[in-house]
Amino acid sequence: MNNPIWVMTSAFKSLTLDQVIARTKEIGAQGMELCVFRRDGTRTDHVATHIDYESFGPDDASRLVATCNREGLRFSVGAYENLIGGDPAQRALNQDHLLKLIRIAHLCGGDKNDVRVGTFVGYNHELGAQDGGFEKNLEEYARVFGPIIRYAEDLGVTVIYENCPMEGWRPASSPNPLTRFRTPSGNPASRAISAKRRAVSGLNSAGLCTTVQPAASAGAIFHDDSMKGVFQGVMTPTGPIGLRLVTFNCPGACSDCPSRAPGA
Repeated sequence: MNNPIWVMTSAFKSLTLDQVIARTKEIGAQGMELCVFRRDGTRTDHVATHIDYESFGPDDASRLVATCNREGLRFSVGAYENLIGGDPAQRALNQDHLLKLIRIAHLCGGDKNDVRVGTFVGYNHELGAQDGGFEKNLEEYARVFGPIIRYAEDLGVTVIYENCPMEGWRPASSPNPLTRFRTPSGNPASRAISAKRRAVSGLNSAGLCTTVQPAASAGAIFHDDSMKGVFQGVMTPTGPIGLRLVTFNCPGACSDCPSRAPGA
C-alpha cells in the first residue's frame, strides 16, 4: 500500500492497548503510533501511555509483536516532548525517556521490523533569546542528540523527528534563518537520509524539528513503505549491562542493550 493510514494512539487515552488495537482495526488503518509519554511528564495535551515503559522486556516485546502480527498491523512508538529546552530537570527526564523508547523499539525488532521511534527535538528559549540564538539551538541539538542517535544506531533503531511547531517554544515573529544544517555526526543532513528515501523535511525555526534518520538506517519517512509483510521476530537481547552517556542515565537495567561510551 502506497499510503497506509496510521493511528496516533494519543487520540484514545482512556483505552487499553488491546482496545486501541481493536479500534485501529475498526477504523481500517494499517498501523499505530503507540504513544508512550512519561506518566509524570509536564505535558497534558494529546498524551497517552499505552506501553508500560518501566518494566517492558523481551517477553512483552514478543507478545506485542505477535499480537500486531496476528492483527496485520504495523506499529511504532513515540513521545513528543521538548528535549533541549524548558526546565532542566524535566529536560533530562525527557532525554532519558527517549532512550527507553529506543530500547523498546530495539526489543521489538527495530529497523528489521520497521519499528521506529517518533520524537520532537524541541527548542531552548533561553538560548533563542541570545544573539545567534537559532544557531545556538542547533548546537544544543547536536550536543544532546549526538549520543542519542549513536545509541539508536547501535541498537538498529531509526529515530524520526516530527516537524511540528509548538506554542511557546519560539516567538511567532522570529525569522527562519537556516534551511540547511549538519547532523550530530557532522555530515550534511541530506546525506544522513537513507538511499531508499532521499528526502529531508524543511527545518522549522518555530520548533526546531525536522526529519533526520540515523545514517545506517534504510527506513522511509512517515511509514510510506512500512507495509512489508509480517514481522521477522523479536531482537535477541545481547551485550554487556549498562549505557554510558555524558548527560543521560541508563533506562533501567539494560542487560539487553549494548553499552555506548561517548566517542566510542
